[in-house]
Order: sequence, then C-alpha cells, then structure tokens
Amino acid sequence: MDKVIRSLTLTMVLLSLMFVFHLQQRLIIPVVVKTNNSTIVKLQSVGINSQEIAKSVEMVSNQTKLSKEFLIALMTTESNGNKYAVSCKGYKGLMQIPHSVYYTDANILIGARIFLEKMQITNQDLEKAICLYKGYPINSIRGLQQARKVISIYNKLSKMEV
Repeated sequence: MDKVIRSLTLTMVLLSLMFVFHLQQRLIIPVVVKTNNSTIVKLQSVGINSQEIAKSVEMVSNQTKLSKEFLIALMTTESNGNKYAVSCKGYKGLMQIPHSVYYTDANILIGARIFLEKMQITNQDLEKAICLYKGYPINSIRGLQQARKVISIYNKLSKMEV
C-alpha cells in the first residue's frame, strides 16, 4: 500500500511540475526532435494523421525510453488520436490523463511517466501495468483484454517495415 501511495504522490508532484514548466504550448525541456518518417507511417496505420503527434511521440520516446510503437499503441487504445478526448471518468487527452493537459507533448509525456510508475508497481509486468494504467484491477478480465489489445497493436506496429 505504501508503494501505491508513494507512486500516487509522485504522480501528483510530477503533474504539478508539468503545469509550471509550460511555455507557449511546448515543454521547456530542451529537446530537438526530427520527425522520423516511420513514426508518421505507423501513426497513419492506426488512423492518426498528425505531424504534431509524431514529433511528440518521438520526443517522449527519447526521454522515457518507451518505444514509439508502444506509445502509439497505448495512445490509440486510450483516445484514438483525439487530443481533446474526455472519458466518462473525466480523463483527458491523447493518453487519457487525470488533468486537463491538451498540449500534445505534455499529455503524452505525463501519460508515459504514469505508465512507467505502473511498471514499477507491478515489478515490470507489462500486462499488469497496462491494467493499472487503464484503471482496472490487476488481472481483471476487462483489464487483461485491454492489455492484450495494446500489446497486439504494439506487435503489429513493431513488425511494420517502413
């Protein structure tokens, strides 16, 4: 339980800091990212046609070491690429995070950081971490279905030759 409370506290601190460091709709983190054509093609293969999202995916992948394919798969199942999506529980944006951050860079980065915390909580168990990220109890039937959907899209994107 202490791990969960500590993780939630860390998430809230991170989210608070993210709001402070916004400048002109971009994060202040100095990163120059040249969009890779393969990222654009992979986004298009799941129905997302956005240079802005492609750049953000590349930036977040570079910062968090999560693969671009995984970020795209998770984002696809969360919002289908709609940066203004709002869930019935009030989660918002591309990665369906708990706060109103519609800036593409910030939304994907916060979602990636939250996911990495879920990986720590589950001792690096991908399926369990996805269950938690999506708001389901570990090993719940619905959570595992959602996790397998993310993994299936990820595998498809990883095998694409671009």
